[in-house]
Amino acid sequence: MTSEEFKNLLFKNGWKSKDVSFHELTIEEAQEKGYLDLYYDIIDKNKQFFMMNENGWVFDTKCNLLKHNLKAIRM
Repeated sequence: MTSEEFKNLLFKNGWKSKDVSFHELTIEEAQEKGYLDLYYDIIDKNKQFFMMNENGWVFDTKCNLLKHNLKAIRM
């Protein structure tokens, strides 16, 4: 699956914002970010994951959000 195909699938599954882009999460990037669970899935199970370029969120090919970058808000 390409990142464009994934984007289209996400829209079909109800994603509203059209101003997003994705790239396939690489083995090196997963290791660098400490996503060891995804790292081993990429290597052992040959799975694909897609990262949203705008915020770093990671999705699987079933459009499940697996990792997100939410910062705590200090009040």
